[in-house]
Amino acid sequence: VVVFGRSTCPFCIEVSRTMVEMGVPFIYYRLDQLTSGAELQEELKKATGQRTVPYVWVAGKLLGGCDDTKALIASGEFDKLI
Repeated sequence: VVVFGRSTCPFCIEVSRTMVEMGVPFIYYRLDQLTSGAELQEELKKATGQRTVPYVWVAGKLLGGCDDTKALIASGEFDKLI
C-alpha cells in the first residue's frame, strides 16, 4: 500500500491511522515535505484525474481517496486487494 498525501490533511491522517490500526504495512509520501512534492502531486492529478489527496494505491492500482478506501475496507474488498 502506498499513500501520497499531505502532513496536515485530515483525510490523509485518517487513512494513515486506519492502515496502522489494521496492521497494514504502507509507505506514506508526504507531498508537502518532499522537494518535488508539488510537481509530483501535479503529475498524479494528470495521471489519475483525482484532484485531492490522499491518493491510495494497492499493487499499482489507485483505490482513490479516504472515503473510497474506507468504503473498500467496510465492504471487505480491501482485504482481497492486499
